[in-house]
Amino acid sequence: KPMLAQVADKAFDRPGWIYEIKWDGYRAIASVKDTLQLYSRNGILLNNLYPEIVQALKKLKHSCILDGEVVWLNENGKADFQQLQQYDPLQPGKLVYQAFDLLELDGKDTSGLALLQRKLLLKKLLGKNNILLFSKHIAENGIDFFNEVKKSALEGIIAKDGSSTYHAGVRTKAWLKIKNMLTEDCYVMGYTAPKGSRKGFGSLIL
Repeated sequence: KPMLAQVADKAFDRPGWIYEIKWDGYRAIASVKDTLQLYSRNGILLNNLYPEIVQALKKLKHSCILDGEVVWLNENGKADFQQLQQYDPLQPGKLVYQAFDLLELDGKDTSGLALLQRKLLLKKLLGKNNILLFSKHIAENGIDFFNEVKKSALEGIIAKDGSSTYHAGVRTKAWLKIKNMLTEDCYVMGYTAPKGSRKGFGSLIL
């Protein structure tokens, strides 16, 4: 199970910490061994849903376990969760796997290494890849980074202690998510009838 982040109220600057974009997609663990598995945080196998990512993983020259996010990048290079939900390989944009952690490499457990060490190994492992992307980060300057994310209307950032080890299935203060809350006032005018397995109502009319 993946390591999880706690929520922070606001962005901050802190020596020894790094800051990444909070990707708006599906969290996924990639286990590249004799049997290749790409699965969700709930253990659901995603191999058949995202064959492009699976094929890219097969081309890696080392066995490994990666942590990352399946993301659909639109024509402007921004993550589009709605398009990912309605995934169609013919739609404009690109399906990618934003990898941000390395839990095992060539049979050796790397979860006990410091995060910055894991990310160095991860960057070297991925190399130049059009589908398996290394999730970049900036160091210490979390406030400026968050302000840039807000200008770009992205979901938010993840702050991480660069010296932290990886704890599977734990929600820890070593990882903090800082959300860019995008809100809008609207009137609820009605609703549609439910379809399929949904009960009560289908969609709200705003």
